[in-house]
Amino acid sequence: MFEEIKINNEYKYYNGHEWKHSSVFEKIEIKSPVNSSIVGMIQNCNEEELKEVVENLKKGQKIWASTTIDERANILKKASQIMQTHTETISDFLLKEIAKPKKEAVDEVIRSAQITRFTGETIRNLEGIYLESGVFYNTKNNKKCLVKHIPIGIVLGIAPYNYPVNLSCSKIAPALAGGNAIILKPPIIGCISALHLVQCFIKAGLPKGVIAVVSGDPKKIGDILAPHKDISAISFTGSTSTGKQIAKIAGIKKLIFELGGKGSAIALNECNIEKTAKEITTGAFSYSGQRCTAIKRLFVQNKIADKLILLLKQETRKLSVGWDPLINQITPLVGLKHAEFVEDLITDAKEKGAHVIMGGTRNGNLIEPTIIVKVSIDMKIASVEQFAPVLPITCFETLDEVIKLVNQSEYGLQSSVFTQDIDKAFYVAERIQTGTMNINCSPSRGPDNFPFLGIKNSGIGVAGIKESILEMTKEKVIVIRTL
Repeated sequence: MFEEIKINNEYKYYNGHEWKHSSVFEKIEIKSPVNSSIVGMIQNCNEEELKEVVENLKKGQKIWASTTIDERANILKKASQIMQTHTETISDFLLKEIAKPKKEAVDEVIRSAQITRFTGETIRNLEGIYLESGVFYNTKNNKKCLVKHIPIGIVLGIAPYNYPVNLSCSKIAPALAGGNAIILKPPIIGCISALHLVQCFIKAGLPKGVIAVVSGDPKKIGDILAPHKDISAISFTGSTSTGKQIAKIAGIKKLIFELGGKGSAIALNECNIEKTAKEITTGAFSYSGQRCTAIKRLFVQNKIADKLILLLKQETRKLSVGWDPLINQITPLVGLKHAEFVEDLITDAKEKGAHVIMGGTRNGNLIEPTIIVKVSIDMKIASVEQFAPVLPITCFETLDEVIKLVNQSEYGLQSSVFTQDIDKAFYVAERIQTGTMNINCSPSRGPDNFPFLGIKNSGIGVAGIKESILEMTKEKVIVIRTL
């Protein structure tokens, strides 16, 4: 099924009509973060090829927009089935490209299949609005208003390396459900996994000119496609700095951005300390902390600090650490440069008085699970998003104190509070400035039918199944005057 997306070890791009080689001679090598072996080569699309893709999708989108809801839903269901059939193939590339542990790689593909199926089911039940006039002073009841959802046009989807299948799928499925065409720009690291995903949608029966996937230099592609007059919406997941640059050049169009985060966990004296330790360990260290929703800072109330930190060390020691994603839970970060950046954060914290009580060492791009205590606001690790298996811990005394500390962050994606006191839980949850506040559970992007959003420098717009469809459509208002 995947034979046509490559020749030997060189993967093509899809221009909306066919899988093609770019005319640019120099291809991009994808190297495994595990052993630096070459996973494959991808295309480096040029400006003419990118503009051709837009033209192809302009024509195809009009045809796709005229299809019935049933036709779209059936294709999404078929794509979901194909994904699940090829879970092993796609998940194996996640192991090779981004060193994702085996279980998490399989889960990502299955979750993507479920998102696709559920999106198709949701579009069947998306309702319009009927309104009547005569509700205001001195108006007559002689107008009827119909509001329906129509396609927005061509969506540019830009996905990150940490979830190249799942976060590509969460853009593709709602875009297609809404009657749009979509151009996917996968990350360079993780691109091959995303190419396999796109082939699942093509093989499900999508007409030509409805989906495309381009690869190459991210800045070049962004500079050409983001401001393009025929791109109606941009769905981007990535760093805040890149999001700001896209917004600067995009012009007037719909922006749906999932950006950085500095998710805080707050453990209060009344928490179930054993369960809290397990939740925080999972939240901080799954996929080596390379998640926007990972717990990136822990605040512990003084009374329970010593006991909780001891339990965290015990839970963290259970994690297997190594280079092999087939057997290890903590695997190498995707790049050496980022691992060196994380090492610098740890060094800065130690130089300013923090204590590393576990881990703290780097072997190439493999960072040991690290716990740092006595972290203060002047340390970089307190405010910078580490995107690594590093947990900084700060102790506090009062609720208002910790609320102030958490809200100093420039980010506002997700946070958590752990306590058995429901009054304190809501007191904290209602005052923390994040898109989502979790009570007695670690932050997460799912379940995918929940709204997912960030405030401040963590994002624009709302994700989720229904929410993403609404973000990728627009309202059409029809007013009828009656006698």
